[in-house]
Amino acid sequence: MASQINLSRFGYIEEEYFIDGNANVYATPLQPIPQVVSTVPYRTRILVRRPAKASNYSGNVVLEPIHPSRSAPALGLDFRWVYTNGDVWVGVEPPGNNSVLQQFNPLRYGSLTALPSLTVHDLLGQVAVLLQDKRANPIPRLRVRDVFMQGNSATCQIVTQFINSFHHTTTLADGSPIVSGYLPSMCATALPDLNVPVIRVMSQYDFSVATRKPDSDAANGRYRLYEVAGAAHFTTSNPLLGENLNVIKALGITGSSGDSTGCKELGPPLYAALNDFPTWAIMDGAMRNLQQWVQKGTPPPRADRFLTDTSGAPILDQFGNFQGGVRTPIVEVPTATWRALGTGCFLWGYKVPFTGDVLEQLYRNHNVYVRQVTRETERLLREGWVTEFDAKQLIYEAQISPVPNPEDASLASRQPFYPFLDSGR
Repeated sequence: MASQINLSRFGYIEEEYFIDGNANVYATPLQPIPQVVSTVPYRTRILVRRPAKASNYSGNVVLEPIHPSRSAPALGLDFRWVYTNGDVWVGVEPPGNNSVLQQFNPLRYGSLTALPSLTVHDLLGQVAVLLQDKRANPIPRLRVRDVFMQGNSATCQIVTQFINSFHHTTTLADGSPIVSGYLPSMCATALPDLNVPVIRVMSQYDFSVATRKPDSDAANGRYRLYEVAGAAHFTTSNPLLGENLNVIKALGITGSSGDSTGCKELGPPLYAALNDFPTWAIMDGAMRNLQQWVQKGTPPPRADRFLTDTSGAPILDQFGNFQGGVRTPIVEVPTATWRALGTGCFLWGYKVPFTGDVLEQLYRNHNVYVRQVTRETERLLREGWVTEFDAKQLIYEAQISPVPNPEDASLASRQPFYPFLDSGR
């Protein structure tokens, strides 16, 4: 899981620490008051990505359990904000992952505890406390202001379990919460009201009418739900924030990746492309807004929910896209129909680009399209949905697009996608 993004470009370095402790094994499924089965010693690792210069620390720690696929999918969505803001990202390795580490490098990782029954919840709490202990914290010259916990997909489940079963009983010595705010994304577990803010981001695949709860600014229940029109469960930037695909293949591990998906819709009659919706723009803004909610008391913007019928199914617009939810230029100034799930796509989803005839009816020329995207992007920026950095990226993507000429889906890249990082802009 060494970073595939050049961290020095952001002034960052990457470190690995082994940590030892004792943690509880709990009866499953976890209950609001977990039942302890036993307490066992463990050794695992944490990954740290931090500014090389302590003077560039923001004071924020973004804590994330490492995904069973050996990736950091939440960081894959908001790394632009985390790295440009000077936050420290810490990934905590669940003990169940350690057997794969030992297969990769028996000498380096041989001493780690490989216990699938030992969940990562106690480890997350212990690491959060460790980083806030001025005497024991291993990161040089780190002075923590707040710890924020995030997760995506399977790690979203871990974070929501932590919220439901551990948050209220896991505190610092003075009784204050060890986590100042949570950003769980792409899972639909019901959540209670907390004494810290929660922002939840959901895709078209993951949203659930049954577990929706109202937005709130109440001190004991600060909450926002963002259902993002156009977004799929996976994004094409995820592989950059995990194990290198060549390493995975060398270890004999199989799984779905953007470069090997068997999505039938990519061929005739649809000739679709992988869903490369820029969920990162909303996630960057969500993490920034969560931090500002905690540290400045600034409430984040509110969004409508997806429009659904009486059965909970989404209501689509004339182009086949979801109505309601968080609206971006991608669906307000559309060039494609966005789907969250396909045939053989696993959770990547797909998009069906509009034909040239449709694009010409919508946008007389390229400048018309760019102006409309710019207007919608400036609205997002003005309302607080996106960062300035990401607003520039969205506009740049419109500027280099072929619209009103159609996209050739057969040429669309399935490889990891991160605009600007290679363009020098």
